[in-house]
Amino acid sequence: MAVALKVVLNSLLIPRFGHQGIAVASSITYLITDLVFVAALWWYGIRFRLRTIASAATSGIAMGAVVILAAYIARLMTVSYVGQIGSGIGGAVAALIILYRYGPIGQLLGAQTPVKGASL
Repeated sequence: MAVALKVVLNSLLIPRFGHQGIAVASSITYLITDLVFVAALWWYGIRFRLRTIASAATSGIAMGAVVILAAYIARLMTVSYVGQIGSGIGGAVAALIILYRYGPIGQLLGAQTPVKGASL
């Protein structure tokens, strides 16, 4: 199902949006397959706490925002694509470390909560 959906979305979005169409098609495919997976789990009696789902969604949105911001800053600071990719990856890794240590990702994965007043 996921492969067929991705083929259809790619064929619709790539001619109009190019490389961005690939990204949007992939995102939509993963969203739909994740929703189907959660619905199937719900159907078979496996429930999720709304707080856990909201926490995971918040982390994903925050990471996306940080990656977009890092890519924008990299574009302003460099002209080479290698520098832009390096800056984007560096910003994303830094954000992931911060969200893991202090944010909801750490809570989901069971990281030790930092001592109050501790620094990175």
